[in-house]
Amino acid sequence: MKSRRSNRATPMIVLLLACITAHCGSSAEDDSCQTASDCINSAAAQRAGRCAPEVACVAGACHAECLGTCERTSETYNPCGVDAICNQPAQSKPGAIQNFVCTKRRIACTVASDCPIYLPGEGQWSCEAGICTFPGYTSLYD
Repeated sequence: MKSRRSNRATPMIVLLLACITAHCGSSAEDDSCQTASDCINSAAAQRAGRCAPEVACVAGACHAECLGTCERTSETYNPCGVDAICNQPAQSKPGAIQNFVCTKRRIACTVASDCPIYLPGEGQWSCEAGICTFPGYTSLYD
């Protein structure tokens, strides 16, 4: 009896070969980056899921994590844990939407009161070149 190959298997073989040639599913390829904008649709962001992850390019590789929202911050309490800070400003703007998130990024500002309530040490926040700065504090992602 003569053996016949199924015609349905042929498209799958072609797809598999095309995927191998294009490095499909290779996290090293999908997660390589030069800037944070390269990471928005990266494999790292996809693995983080539907949480609207914070993405960053660190040492040429995309990183993404779900840091969550925050509230009830004070000068001495940071609800975000180590390496992240709540972006709740010291002075809320009237009529502004009040959705505050934990972040490991630099926080943009126009004036010092745009900077977080939480003080990560001794000193005060200042707004320098549009970025919140604090003596001795460095954001994890630039």
